[in-house]
Amino acid sequence: MWLFFGLLLAVLLTSILSGVLGMGGGMILIGVFAMLLPVPAAMVLHGVTQTGANGTRTWLFRQHIYRPTLAPFFAGMAISAATVIASGLVLDKSTLFLVLGAIPFLNLLPKMPQLDFTRPGHAFLCGLCVTFAQMTAGVSGPLLDVFFLDTKLDRFQVIGTKSFTQMLGHLLKIGYFGAVMWRAGSEAELPIWIFPGVVLVGMTGTIIGRKLLEFLNEARFRQACSWTVLTIGGVYLARGIGPLLG
Repeated sequence: MWLFFGLLLAVLLTSILSGVLGMGGGMILIGVFAMLLPVPAAMVLHGVTQTGANGTRTWLFRQHIYRPTLAPFFAGMAISAATVIASGLVLDKSTLFLVLGAIPFLNLLPKMPQLDFTRPGHAFLCGLCVTFAQMTAGVSGPLLDVFFLDTKLDRFQVIGTKSFTQMLGHLLKIGYFGAVMWRAGSEAELPIWIFPGVVLVGMTGTIIGRKLLEFLNEARFRQACSWTVLTIGGVYLARGIGPLLG
């Protein structure tokens, strides 16, 4: 029982973080879940939690969602989803963390083209890559972030648009890893009450974070986003390299 209360506390704290920055919380949360639960169960619970939190943010910021490039994003998402479902591909943890950890640092390379979600081609690439990462390993935050760090969207548009796209990706993830659990006969690993519990706690943390965001100006928001992405990237690189050295 204490295990599940600990999971709820982790959901609350990370939802507040994501409510303020629109990033970071989900990446931390999947790590906590993966340490405490079998991987498929961690992915499903993470998906339910993040769908609730991102769904709440989507509603709160619905007027700020950037719609002009959603169509190419959906096209990329559909291609990746169909590919992953057909292949059943799941990356091993070490490879996944190395890739995700390296992605935030790519934007620091001198001649690296700056990715911008407001450009149709970049939005298509975003849907393709982000959905692939989310459905093979359950996390895509750092990858999504690089498409928004150099846009001209304000902080409310960034959070609204990212929350909407992430909500859709997490729904796909629930279906994908839920099928994995069903085939393995491991549905009973999670008590039924934990699902509404994480959704309600996640919504509460998101609302708190939304209030805190109003006290953060644009310059501090951009700086906090950049450092958050790089810090999480460093942690994931270390986690990916660790098993290789051991």
